[in-house]
Amino acid sequence: MTTPQAVRVLNEARALSVLYHQESLSRADLARALDLTRSTASSLINQLLADGLVVERPDAGRAEVVRTGRPGIAISIRPEGAFFLGAEIGVGYVVVVGLDLAARVIARRRVTFEVEGNRPDGVVRLACDLVRQVIADLPDPGRIRGLCVTVPGLHDHRGVLLTGPFLRWRNVPIAELVRAEFGDDLPVTSENDANAFAIAEIYARRNAEPQDLLCLFMDYGIGSGIVAQGRLFRGHHGYSGEVGHMVVAETGIIHRLDPPGRWENLIGAEAVLRHWHEQGGAGATIGALVQDLAAGEAAARETASHFAYWLGRGLASVANVLDPGHVVLGGSVARLYPFVEAEVHDALRRHVFEDYQVPTLALAHHTKDGPAIGAACLLHQEMLSLDLISRWRDRWRNG
Repeated sequence: MTTPQAVRVLNEARALSVLYHQESLSRADLARALDLTRSTASSLINQLLADGLVVERPDAGRAEVVRTGRPGIAISIRPEGAFFLGAEIGVGYVVVVGLDLAARVIARRRVTFEVEGNRPDGVVRLACDLVRQVIADLPDPGRIRGLCVTVPGLHDHRGVLLTGPFLRWRNVPIAELVRAEFGDDLPVTSENDANAFAIAEIYARRNAEPQDLLCLFMDYGIGSGIVAQGRLFRGHHGYSGEVGHMVVAETGIIHRLDPPGRWENLIGAEAVLRHWHEQGGAGATIGALVQDLAAGEAAARETASHFAYWLGRGLASVANVLDPGHVVLGGSVARLYPFVEAEVHDALRRHVFEDYQVPTLALAHHTKDGPAIGAACLLHQEMLSLDLISRWRDRWRNG
């Protein structure tokens, strides 16, 4: 890709990003927003129109002040201009969603599988079958820009799941297995589920402040996405946010987990359910626990208090290091939080350092399917951002 081509690609990404956030602008306003001459902006818009990524609309919805004279034409994102696929392989389930260019979920499929005895290749095939169903649900499958697959655990930059303890997977080439199903026509990446969940929350907030968040995803494992200025902070190796592996106690609840006192062995779904059963509760899901908790059942109440203490204590350690200011709680176990909000805040305040301003806590916008939605949003974000530089850098140098 030559330098002029690179500049055009980046300007297209900038234009789509401005239109996504502003909804519609006149040609003149878009030129000003991009700091381009009117002729350059006009050429850019004409190319986006030809590519089917934007549309012209009557100026009733224009963001600029309506002026006297001949009515103008507003430029808006064409939602059907591109589609993005996100797939979440969770502990016992797969969810696949399709997003359009306006970042709206327009297709969604879900299926379950048995965790015991599962093989990665079989689960990946199951996920790919679900992807094909979602593709068939889209109005124009030819405009799909890619697929991002999330799995709980550590991922490297090649799309290999290094370890997924609750699925008991190690060194699984997720992206390669999916590419084998679809060939080279569908770009495929993989991502940690908590990172994807964090991006879903940023998208849900749209232009709202703040854009600096700690997004805690609590399911069987406990992970977090660290968001700074609306972007993921990944750390040196890309493994940042693995807060579930913090050792916060001498012992935990699930004896096969090592080290036993790590945070997810106290507030993860498996640990919470085991604690509930040890108190005399009966039920196989967090949903059943929530029902008993709402009914005031004693074992559920004690389990929720145990969860609240360790959630607050662990958050204090994270807060002391990151100073997040705002924490978003998501995943299946987050459903317990409304019942013990005061207890969580009390434990958090008691374990941060003196005079520390504790972060605000809130439930996630997405009560389910957040990682799948966030996976698709990651692809949307890439298309509408200057991250394209990293993808094309070597081609520009060779151009």
